[in-house]
Amino acid sequence: MSRADKTLYFLLRFIQSLPNALFLGILIMMGVEGGLKKEIGLLRACLLGWIATAVLLVLHGRRSIKAVEEACHKSENVIID
Repeated sequence: MSRADKTLYFLLRFIQSLPNALFLGILIMMGVEGGLKKEIGLLRACLLGWIATAVLLVLHGRRSIKAVEEACHKSENVIID
């Protein structure tokens, strides 16, 4: 994959991950406020959720790109999750 293809892949994955980051942020907020009895706020919780999602996105994205490149070298069909 070219650098432009990789950039486009990560950009599209980032856009797709925004709802997941929001959901994860709400879960973090509920966990902190319920377990630690500390006010965290929705914006901070969503930021933490997005950071966690971004880390997972990069780790999974690298593995997916590597699988696509290996399959292209072998001329195989690839299904990307």
